[in-house]
Amino acid sequence: MTAESSIGMQFLTFLESVPDRTEHIHILTDSDADGLPAATILLKALRQAGYVNTTAEVRLKFESAWSPTVFNRLTTTAPDALIIADLGSRSDPVLLNVPTLLLDHHRPSGTPPGATLITAYRESNSEKATSDIPTTGLMAFKCAEALLPLQHDQFLWLAAISLLSDLGDKAPFVELGMAKKEYGSAALRDLTSLLNAPRRSARGDASSALELLMLSTSPKQILTSTDSRIVELRDQLLSDKAEVAEALSLARKLPPRFSTILRDELGANLVAIRMHERILKQHQQKGVAKD
Repeated sequence: MTAESSIGMQFLTFLESVPDRTEHIHILTDSDADGLPAATILLKALRQAGYVNTTAEVRLKFESAWSPTVFNRLTTTAPDALIIADLGSRSDPVLLNVPTLLLDHHRPSGTPPGATLITAYRESNSEKATSDIPTTGLMAFKCAEALLPLQHDQFLWLAAISLLSDLGDKAPFVELGMAKKEYGSAALRDLTSLLNAPRRSARGDASSALELLMLSTSPKQILTSTDSRIVELRDQLLSDKAEVAEALSLARKLPPRFSTILRDELGANLVAIRMHERILKQHQQKGVAKD
């Protein structure tokens, strides 16, 4: 059995803890262009497989799966089973007495009591060797393949976006090449950039990106559709992207400030660049940042 097929088998084993397909499965995912496709694949695949009461949410800025704000929301949601995607792992509990699956490609830091961890991580002394560790989105694609063996290809573009986001254009996975051929490299890259914008914005809420993926079946549909809701969501992401671009443009004009306060503790000097948009604009108005 290959490592990738093992991912699918472990996922099916976890679903055995949800014998009634009407029970509520809830997905909590990261807000980047790996976590968002991962959640979309899982959500769509589970619903198509008959788990009709499946929902998903995206973590907000500065949150983790173990944040008090997340715990309060999950307690209110009260799922029968919980899937946590692309948010790491640790030994602290998330929701006690709720079957929980952690799907992740980062270095594990433990597994919550009674939870299931499906990890793609492996130890390596070579940075190049770790480049072929599957992303969480690709892991979700393997889960969908196990669940819907004749229908999983519909999620190929989502897996490709996760690969582009985390591993770049040279990611050594056949799924990326297949998706480029079918959907176009430019569309996949443009969509990856767009999906990463909300988490970098001031509001830091990528819920609109998740909804946009759920409403769509291809990158082209997202980028060109005239459907009113897709247009509204796409415009929100474009606005986020413009906001981030403006803040970065201002930041690039500021000189770095050097600090030696923590030199002894860290063994190196620190270089700090102010990134708060309000502060950047104040500096610009004062003439600190001139063209």
